[in-house]
Amino acid sequence: MVADASKQPGIALGYGDEFLIPITSTDYQVPLEDGGKRPDTSATELYVKMALAEKDNVQKAIAKLSGFIKKARVSGRTEVEPVGDVGLSLVTPEKYRYDIIARITEDAKRLQAAVGSQCKVEIGGLSSRVSWQRSDVSELTLYIPYEIQLAGCQ
Repeated sequence: MVADASKQPGIALGYGDEFLIPITSTDYQVPLEDGGKRPDTSATELYVKMALAEKDNVQKAIAKLSGFIKKARVSGRTEVEPVGDVGLSLVTPEKYRYDIIARITEDAKRLQAAVGSQCKVEIGGLSSRVSWQRSDVSELTLYIPYEIQLAGCQ
């Protein structure tokens, strides 16, 4: 799979939980876990990923990834079993931090205008990391978990 991925522009392999570690022709060892259909087998989870640009056709990209997985060349008793759905992820979400903070600040200003100037608006949680969640097959929602408190309202 590593050799085949290197021949497909944009396709890469990785493993890991929170952060994906690249699998390359020079660094291809992955941790194996006991398990499988027989007692003398082991398993691992790999991620097949592809970089997308804003104008790329997501459905074509999904078809390309699915085709790559289905055509995976294996040796011996190796099996490749797709698990879960194809989904988007985001590289370096922190680059959107100040855009998100600007929107949070805008929301706080609108709240201030709605409740009146006698209320003090405080924003907490902006030091949290940028998070994201998949909201559609081709869309991600980025956010910073925050809270707004009102004080001094009459």
